[in-house]
Amino acid sequence: MDDLKFMFRCDMCGREFQMGPHVYEGEYIESYKLNACNGCFESNWDGWGPFHEERLIAHLVKAGLSVPERNKRGWIPRGK
Repeated sequence: MDDLKFMFRCDMCGREFQMGPHVYEGEYIESYKLNACNGCFESNWDGWGPFHEERLIAHLVKAGLSVPERNKRGWIPRGK
């Protein structure tokens, strides 16, 4: 039981959040290999705005992922 991890850090804002048991305060975005708290995930439903762009691009580069094509607003899609 000691190796179970329930607390995670949001890769976008740095806030710590719980993911289980019975409490799910964030999302794992598989396409970006990114943990996002509910606040960041839900408030960026229409794409990652300019405020988050630098941090997101740095994360993608570090993870060896390419930056996806921007949406019609010019923002990076939230991902799935």
